[in-house]
Amino acid sequence: MSSTPIDQAGIAPSILILKEDIETSDDLKLALLEARGISGNDTFTSLKEWNQAIDPALLAEGQKLARDNDHILVGLFPREGGEAFQKRAGFYSHLLQGDTQEISVTEAFQTYYERSAGATGLKATSLSGLNRKKNEYLTHSFHKYKAKFFPRMARALTNYVLPDGGRVLDPFMGSGTLGVEATLMGVQAEGIDVDPLSVEMAKLKVDAIRIPASEARKAYEHFLVAVSANQQQGLLWGESSEPNSAYELPEFIRKKITPEALRDEIEEDTRIALSALSSYSDEVGRRFLRIALSHALATKVGLRWMGTGDNRFALSMGVRRLIRVMSNHLSKMVAALEQRDLLISGGFLNFSELGSANIQRGDVRMLPYQDNSIDGIVTSPPYLPASSGRETYLRSRACSLTALGLMSEAEIMVRETEMVGSIIRTAPARSSGLPQSISELVEWMEPQRARKPKALATSAYFLDIAQSLREMARVTKPGGKIALVVSSEHVFYDLLTREIVRRVSMPEAISEIISEAHNEIPLKLDNVVKIQLPKMDYVARPASKGDYAEAVVIATKV
Repeated sequence: MSSTPIDQAGIAPSILILKEDIETSDDLKLALLEARGISGNDTFTSLKEWNQAIDPALLAEGQKLARDNDHILVGLFPREGGEAFQKRAGFYSHLLQGDTQEISVTEAFQTYYERSAGATGLKATSLSGLNRKKNEYLTHSFHKYKAKFFPRMARALTNYVLPDGGRVLDPFMGSGTLGVEATLMGVQAEGIDVDPLSVEMAKLKVDAIRIPASEARKAYEHFLVAVSANQQQGLLWGESSEPNSAYELPEFIRKKITPEALRDEIEEDTRIALSALSSYSDEVGRRFLRIALSHALATKVGLRWMGTGDNRFALSMGVRRLIRVMSNHLSKMVAALEQRDLLISGGFLNFSELGSANIQRGDVRMLPYQDNSIDGIVTSPPYLPASSGRETYLRSRACSLTALGLMSEAEIMVRETEMVGSIIRTAPARSSGLPQSISELVEWMEPQRARKPKALATSAYFLDIAQSLREMARVTKPGGKIALVVSSEHVFYDLLTREIVRRVSMPEAISEIISEAHNEIPLKLDNVVKIQLPKMDYVARPASKGDYAEAVVIATKV
């Protein structure tokens, strides 16, 4: 074997060691994208193809850290790239560089972030299901949120679209996972969402990375004292909450909760929480209390839409009282910031090296950015409402939105008709700019009694996706990349036999939208990376069979 020399540009023979808990071959696909982004080159491949070109001593060190050869990637990496690797790597644990005389080992900081949420914390020597919660570390656990980004995926795709740094945008921001990860990576992020609750929770999750744990603890302690005093008042005088904390659940939810005693209990607990919140003057602490209350409501009152297109939904009610859920969650928020402090003292997090995240309420179809101002985009649009059980976004969060005074029930119903991916939004079956395959799908759905309610929503969805792509392309710099995480395909089943009767490939539909001249979208489709996901919810989608699959659609601004 012969060593690969370091060239004049400071490029060194290198080995990247994947984390020990990499679970699937699809994780490896994302890891390869990340490696190409972090390294700034496309030479990374499997060890089997490269081990003849790597110094034996370097290879031996890599094999000590990796479980087997499948968990090693080798290639050329900038000699001074260790610091960037530490802050940016998501799927990798170590970077090894050098030759026989000198081998340097750099550890990725995110490994420690993931350990911080586990049972053994930073003391763990490796990652496993017992000692890490790879999606819940630091502020990621601040609010329950369905179908949020995986932090590792957010990192991998950010690394790929921003190999040289810059500004990354997520125009379907949701709970703010990308904003948190970009901040930890030292990258500047922009986040947009039409949902005011998403904006509020994302802002706190990003800001709390820098907020002292004492601020959260003071809010938590105030909450405990205020709740105790309120309950004592109720015992003495028969009235526990203050008049300005009056609250009723949204009517469309309220009328479905039985028995009435349960409804009254939820409303009374919410009033007690709002009373505690209104009596706390510190604005920073109030933010923690507001998000903890929203999380408690989302945990206590769960809405699951039936996928029928006619607004039917089922309620699932949490067992624990809302006040108890909120109290426990505030305690966990404090603990997360205390773990953050351990990361700082251990040298794995430095405030001066964090990036920034500008998060605001807005619409992807009218982005508030100048032309050619964004370096790259990483986002995940809502799923197609024709096949997804998630027919509405705002109504699913109505309890929180109304309790926090962000929207009234009437405003929720109106705004829902305008949102991308809502089952209530409609458009003509045939519209210029729609892919031919989608027009045919809508026309196939319309005559069917069970599918008719979702037909025109499907047409509206793809027209909105076209406008969203047009806006994303407008604000992206020439040569910049856009990574869209979408469903790989949507499958339609016979309602009686459960046999598959139609398939819709989202990557192909997006390709058709981009290539349609009428749409005037200056993007070139580069690649589609399919990611298999195990099916987790057989109750929500009883008709579907097998696993779910997502796809990362990558395009370049031309």
